[in-house]
Amino acid sequence: NWSLVEVISSLETGEATDHLVLSLTTPEGDKATAFVEVGMDQETNESEILTAFTQSELGITVVPITPSGLVDTGDGGLVSPILGSVELNPVKPDSPLAKRLAGFLLDQEPATKAGLKLKRIVAVTQAKTADSSSYFVELLVTTEAGATVLIQAHVNELEESQLGLISFQMVKGG
Repeated sequence: NWSLVEVISSLETGEATDHLVLSLTTPEGDKATAFVEVGMDQETNESEILTAFTQSELGITVVPITPSGLVDTGDGGLVSPILGSVELNPVKPDSPLAKRLAGFLLDQEPATKAGLKLKRIVAVTQAKTADSSSYFVELLVTTEAGATVLIQAHVNELEESQLGLISFQMVKGG
């Protein structure tokens, strides 16, 4: 029973899919960030959700989605005939990659303006497609005044390991 608070970012990939980052809340006040991949059903020409997941300290929660068109693989299995699906991989918070992503985010203008310092890397998830990788990153940081803030960001990996910022949000009292 979630309701939409805001669309944090929307990335039109130029492919058959688009990526959304949504902020959600329940009537009880529970909050989550959801990462959604939306594609087009070729037969009906309607949008459909291909992948959706939330990320927290407990790890990745993949939102179960019933694929619209299942195809029998001939060996008793069923697969969705959607091209360009996303593979989700948790990244260990103490890994060099997670530290590199955290450093990249803390060097961005919103973070440098606020004088943010890293307190803890909460969670990092890699979303990998056939031809690109992006990362959903959550960091706990402190401001110069000592307040704790949660950063939620979506970073893509460009050619030659260059990083690009897709979305950046700071939530007070993380």
